[in-house]
Parts: sequence; structure tokens; C-alpha cells
Amino acid sequence: MRGETFFVLKCIFAFSYNKFNTSEKEYYGKI
Repeated sequence: MRGETFFVLKCIFAFSYNKFNTSEKEYYGKI
């Protein structure tokens, strides 16, 4: 149970980080 929860949180964090990274690149690309 605990391992699965950690895996889900890890996926959510990776997805959020990737989304933030791409939006940041687009933001700097517009300048």
C-alpha cells in the first residue's frame, strides 16, 4: 500500500515537473 502511494506521488510529481519545465521553456522562448 505504502509503495503504491509513493509510486503515484512520484508520477504526479514527475508530471507536474515536466509540465512546469515545458511551460517555462515556452515562456523563455517568447521573450
